[in-house]
Parts: sequence; structure tokens; C-alpha cells
Amino acid sequence: MRKKFFMTSLILIIASACSSNFSEKIDIYDDMKRIAAEADSYSYRDKAEIREAGYVSVSFSDFCGKETLFHIRGDESYFLQLTMESSINRGNFKICLVDPEGNVETLLENKKSNIADIRMKKGEYKIVIAGINSSGYVKIIERFIDVQ
Repeated sequence: MRKKFFMTSLILIIASACSSNFSEKIDIYDDMKRIAAEADSYSYRDKAEIREAGYVSVSFSDFCGKETLFHIRGDESYFLQLTMESSINRGNFKICLVDPEGNVETLLENKKSNIADIRMKKGEYKIVIAGINSSGYVKIIERFIDVQ
């Protein structure tokens, strides 16, 4: 009897911890401070990623939370051009830019494609994806253009 009570209690504790962690990841989507935060918090059921210099392609299912895909060193001598393409089959998904002051700009949200030209400042930028139970794929290409 005691062993059964212990096992039931253990299962309930684990289940509540997992659901609390999952709920925390869902809350990130609309919280710009947490999107800008240094630490990532995310989960995928499945994920396949291809990375090359200035390029990332990610296919995923059941993505929840936020993940930083790129860290970029900013300099006033160029623009950053981001070409983004996505196909989201379900859930909510967005790509955000975090500037050196921690300001968050949503570059693409639940749509197929966008090209963003960003005038860089000195400091570190981040390209972050955020999602709630989203499945699909995303491709991002970064290109630097000299300021004339």
C-alpha cells in the first residue's frame, strides 16, 4: 500500500512539473523581455536543422518556447538583410530581432515570407524564433550590405 502511494505521488509530482514547464514555454511567446533574455527555453518533438555560414533551415514539429538561431555583431558600416521564408502547418510562430539594447522587433509572424533591411548599430544582435505548439519549417538567410 505504501509503495503504491509513493509511486502515485511521484507520478503526480513529475506530471505537474512537466505541465508547469510546458506552460512556462507557452508564456514566452508574448513576453518580449523573455524573448530578449540571454537564456533559451524550448522543446521540440522533432527537429532537423541545416546550418551554413549566413544560412539556417529548420524543420520542426511541436516547437514551444524560444530559441536563438544567430548572434550577430553589429557595426554602423553596414545593413543586415534577412530573407525569411516559412511554412507553418499549425500553432503560432514568429521570428524576432533583438537589438543591443534588448528591444525586440517581430520580423515575421505566421506568414510565408519577408525581407527585412536593418540598419545596424554597434553591439550584439540576436535572431530568435518563438512558437506555441508550432510545426513547419523556416529558412533564414543573412546578408550584409555596405553603407554607401
